[in-house]
Amino acid sequence: MDLLRKVSDYISRHRMVERGDKVLVAVSGGPDSTALLHILYRLKDDLGISLHVAHLNHMFRGKESEKDASFVAETAQRYGLPATVESVDVPSYRARRRLSNQVAAREVRYRFFLECAGQVGASKVALAHQADDQAETILFNFLRGSGISGLKGILPVRDGIYIRPLLNVRRSEIESYCSEMDLAFRQDLSNLKPVYTRNRIRLNLVPLLEEEYNPRLVPALLRLAEICREEDSYLEHLAAKAFQGALLESNTGLVSLSLDRLVELPPAVRRRVLRRAWQAVSGGAGHLDFQHAEAALDLVTSGDTGAQAVMPGNVVAVRTYGALE
Repeated sequence: MDLLRKVSDYISRHRMVERGDKVLVAVSGGPDSTALLHILYRLKDDLGISLHVAHLNHMFRGKESEKDASFVAETAQRYGLPATVESVDVPSYRARRRLSNQVAAREVRYRFFLECAGQVGASKVALAHQADDQAETILFNFLRGSGISGLKGILPVRDGIYIRPLLNVRRSEIESYCSEMDLAFRQDLSNLKPVYTRNRIRLNLVPLLEEEYNPRLVPALLRLAEICREEDSYLEHLAAKAFQGALLESNTGLVSLSLDRLVELPPAVRRRVLRRAWQAVSGGAGHLDFQHAEAALDLVTSGDTGAQAVMPGNVVAVRTYGALE
């Protein structure tokens, strides 16, 4: 199956677009996003969609970043596509917010995508994550001790707006496509340095696992992600019903859950119910890790009245008579 057909089938399988959609294509200038733009440009008439190119200069790499932006603008012009190319001083943003480079760049980038999509009337944002990115994400989450929610990896469609048409395409397939189509692209040399954990996974761990343990590691991890997505979706469905069944009271800053109902739940569902309660109170501020979730779970089964568990986002879980609040 040629790559064009493979991507088209994947888009259809996950219902990524509908006829009439305007799709904002995030293009960094690298091989993945360059191939994504070219493929969507070739498919746009069959899919019944229109395209708008978006590029954000994060200002991390000086002149090289400026060259990336110019390259994307010229590519869009060559295709006859409208483009939005903007620059944001992410290093300053990172310093003000005391964030890592990756987290700061991600926050600014996704804010840019949403704002740009709103301005141009795009209903979808196409991102160029591919199969090797998926495998690296799953391994990264596995090494952090993530559960099913982490092992499902990158979602093909997220929040009904972000779509990833290349998520089942290997990096080697993209490189071959760029070569066959004679597509020029930019290279970010920082991706070749084993400085960040993700880079070390890409450059060191994946090749080792493929050579020593499973030459079809990436397809195996893609299957794992699909299984985990389906099971996570089912458990979330059960947790939503269980949350409503246990809910005694809910208002701003307070959620009260019946201890009797919570005790009846399987631990896997109970943990998700408590996570939902925390999200409702905190607004999802911060990250609820395993230790914090377990501290709240312990209050359900073994805590005394008045016992507390401190959670992220300035949330305190308290066991009262007959309820967890």
